[in-house]
Amino acid sequence: MADFNMAKNEAERIINKNFITSPPIYLEEIAEGEGLNLAVAEFAEKNVSGFIDFEKKLILVNKYDSISRQRFTIAHELGHWILHQKEIEADRDLVVLYRRPIEGEKNPLEQEANCFAANLLVPLCFLQNLVDQNISDKEIANIFRVSEAVIAFRRSLLNE
Repeated sequence: MADFNMAKNEAERIINKNFITSPPIYLEEIAEGEGLNLAVAEFAEKNVSGFIDFEKKLILVNKYDSISRQRFTIAHELGHWILHQKEIEADRDLVVLYRRPIEGEKNPLEQEANCFAANLLVPLCFLQNLVDQNISDKEIANIFRVSEAVIAFRRSLLNE
């Protein structure tokens, strides 16, 4: 079972560790601070957004994906790096964790990485501030450099 609280708490820890006080989140700097490199690549499988190679400390993203999709993929793979190193060390078959479309994801490690990514890219406290200013979702998405779908999903959590 996925531990969403742990994923959320780790995203908050990374935000605090990197002294992030407003959007957008600079993922390249966070990755670098975690000892990771980023690269874009073409994948044989068209529906693969990206993956992390733990041994090479490298996150690869699909060069044909939109910038907002690439950013979510980077944040997702950072989630694997931060959340799942023990699991990877225990099971070397998990070294490359492919990120596929989110819809219907059942794997707890993937669910946790998605939760981490959403909380890292769009912290609810930053989102609430912009919503209170009556800024449109399209403008908010541009500020965070994510898709409007991510903003809509995160906005739905504000009143919980």
